[in-house]
Formats: sequence, structure tokens, C-alpha cells
Amino acid sequence: MCDPTDLAVLKVPLRGLYHTINYSATSIVYPISHAIALKTPIKYRPFRPDSKVTEKNRKFYARISKESIESIEDEKKIYEIIDRAPPHPNVFQSLLCVPQGIFLPHMVQTLEQRIKKGDSEPITSETRYRWAKELSRAMAWLETLEVVHGDLRPVNIFLDAKEEIKVGDFNCSTHPGLYLKSFTDPYWMAKADGSLNKAGPKTEQFALGTCLFFIFNGFDPKSEGDATMGPRHDEQLLSDRSKLGHITRKCWDGAYGSMAEVAAELEREPSDKPWNVYNLLRGLYKYTLSFFSPRLGFSTSAAKDQRLALRAFCEDYVHQHAIDYEEDWDMIAANEKP
Repeated sequence: MCDPTDLAVLKVPLRGLYHTINYSATSIVYPISHAIALKTPIKYRPFRPDSKVTEKNRKFYARISKESIESIEDEKKIYEIIDRAPPHPNVFQSLLCVPQGIFLPHMVQTLEQRIKKGDSEPITSETRYRWAKELSRAMAWLETLEVVHGDLRPVNIFLDAKEEIKVGDFNCSTHPGLYLKSFTDPYWMAKADGSLNKAGPKTEQFALGTCLFFIFNGFDPKSEGDATMGPRHDEQLLSDRSKLGHITRKCWDGAYGSMAEVAAELEREPSDKPWNVYNLLRGLYKYTLSFFSPRLGFSTSAAKDQRLALRAFCEDYVHQHAIDYEEDWDMIAANEKP
């Protein structure tokens, strides 16, 4: 029979967390309520000195814990920047950062999940256009904070109950001019000139272009399976203006000087509605409101009150569910629920 002290045991951050929403290489996300989730690092309890675990395995689990903790701490720093600014309707704000992790809004689903359900739950062209514009507005706003998302993919883009875009997952985020932390084909490619090695408008618009392709086609552009090849574009799909192929191509080519330029061009698109002055002005109004209102501090008191209430709930939850690991180690090692 296996000795419990020889097993790698996760340090559950708080009592009562028995289910997960997501488990990635660097974090675990737990549901707290229908409105709140907790993102935590992957932390393993150190093995006891008398454990039969090899030194190699000890170092392996220690390294995973260290890298995961650093990743969450880096994400907290990005949220500090975002949270200091008035909220943007399409960007996550944290509810509360604590030593155990980050409390965040609990979203209904990711953009990837929703689009993959498109056959059984049809998505209108108007909705796809709206998602493209909301996403570009979010990226343009982050640019004003000198935040580069660094890992923009449909799996890191969320939808709320109204199916409105919320950009999240900032664990790979950085600042303009620094080296990227994530290189995921086909949302990044190794260009010969090295233009996509450092974070900036070119890396962000390249990832956005691939997101646009996914939004309108329901799948990623083909690649050769090697990040050095990048997307192998389907010319017929890119030639379709109704699927924003012309903007996708320009994003991949790095034709825009900033994310604000991408957002501005997308606002000029007709959104699958009759092209007239009214719809053009309506789109420009929404873009202006989205871009400038957060910077000028315009936000409803109801939204502020709701966030404060959720924050207070999170603070109380931490107080009520804290774990003393020295006291509870025997239960955890025996694989019991503390």
C-alpha cells in the first residue's frame, strides 16, 4: 500500500473547494459562487523528510509550485494596473487579490466554447461583428495602459450572460518592448525579421487577426504544425469582406501602427447591417464611448456598488475558509477534506 507521505498533495488554498472550473499548467480555477471564481497557483505540500520520494521528484514538484506562484503574482501586478483605471466593459477587473490567489468574475463560457456550439446554437453575423468590435476595443484600451495581453486566444476570451466579450487571463501579459512569455501557433509566428519576438502592437494585432479568423470561420487558420511557418492562409476565406478577411490579413501583416487603429477600422465596418450614415455614426459613438468613458471615469454607481459588494463577499469568504496547514496537515495527507 502506498504511503500517503509519498504522494504529491496539492495545497488547497481555502476550505470547501472541492471542484474546479479549469486546470492549466500554471493555475487552478475554483467556482466560489455563480458570480465569483478563484484563480490560484498550483502549490504542492513539501514532502516530509522521511518520505521515500526521490530528490528528482522533490525538485520537480517544487519547480512547478515556484513557477505557478510567480505566474499568479505577475498576473496580480497586471490587475493592479487594470483595477486602478475606471472599468472597461470588455476587460476583466479583479474582485480581490489575496495571498491565496485572485478572485474574478465567474463567466458563463469562453469564446472558444461558444463558437464550437455554433451548429447547435446558431450565431448571427451581427453577433460575430459585435464580438470582433468588442475585442478590438478591449485591446485598444489595454494599449492605453501599456499592457500587452501576450496570449490572446479564444480560450482566454470570455462571454458573460449577455454574450458580451470579457478579455481575461493576464498571466502571460507584459509591457511593450519586453519579450513575450507565450508563443502559441497560429496566434503567433516566428517571423524572419523578429518583429513578433517582443511585445507590442504587431504581436497583439497578429493574435487579434487569428481571433477574427476563428470568430468568423469557427476554426483556426491552417498551419504546417511548425510555429516558424505561421498560418497558411486560405485565400478564399481572406478575400471575403463579410468575414473581415481584409482586416485579418492586415493584422497578420502588421499593417496597423496601434491597436486603436485596428479598432477604428473595425468600427467603420457595417456589422452586416445596411451601410448608411446612421449605422456608421452609431458604431463610432459606441467606439468613442467604450474608449474614452473608462479613461474619464464614467461608470454607473450600480456597477461600482455591485463590485464593492462582491469584494466584501470575497473578503468574508477568505476569513471564513482559511486553512492552517500545520494544523490540518494530517487530514490533507490522509486525503480527507479539511
